[in-house]
Amino acid sequence: RLGYLKHRRKTMHHILDCFARYPRINQPYIWTDSVGEKGGTIPAADPTDKGAHYELTINIKEKQLKDLIEVVRKDWKSAIETGKVTKDNAAKCNDPKNLMKIEKQADKTYDVACKIKNYDADCKPLQFAADKQRLPDDFELTDGSHIHIGVQFYFYQKGKGLHIQPKKLRVVQLAERKPRQDAVDDFEAEAAPTDPDADDFDAPQETVTYGEQQATVGGNASQDF
Repeated sequence: RLGYLKHRRKTMHHILDCFARYPRINQPYIWTDSVGEKGGTIPAADPTDKGAHYELTINIKEKQLKDLIEVVRKDWKSAIETGKVTKDNAAKCNDPKNLMKIEKQADKTYDVACKIKNYDADCKPLQFAADKQRLPDDFELTDGSHIHIGVQFYFYQKGKGLHIQPKKLRVVQLAERKPRQDAVDDFEAEAAPTDPDADDFDAPQETVTYGEQQATVGGNASQDF
């Protein structure tokens, strides 16, 4: 178990200063065709349903996307060498970038889909406040929130597909709650503007409350999370 944790920590890729889009990580969700015209996700009736999942989309800059793609390529190469991706599937995919769900936005940022299946209790993404305090398991991250996130890569079915798995994240600035959108492919919300010269890690802390939820945001949100 300890060896697994060390391996998991070693292979995690951190993306700082990105924005959450339509996060559904407070509980497991399942896909249904009965929501909207295109279908969507709803909370799973059974929290232990292994067919359920957690998901969110991250909005990142071009440089962040390029870095992410390079790490995915390195993991892909390693997965081929260790047999986690078959040679047949590797031959069918000339670049694992093609397995990623990426959508370019009008402001020249990119939305990248992240998802992790609900295999067991350890699969639930961990959420932390800016002061590194663990947030409640049912804390509902709001759309457009400014976050740091740690992800891993899972090439499922021996390399037929890729899940960028959200493993843990820290809330830098919690966005005001907006009406939930059920269709995961409707990216209508805009990321909150940021000052390119601002230092997010020295911002003053404040406690933000939405309903019964509270989180300390801003402040000394160091890169070591």
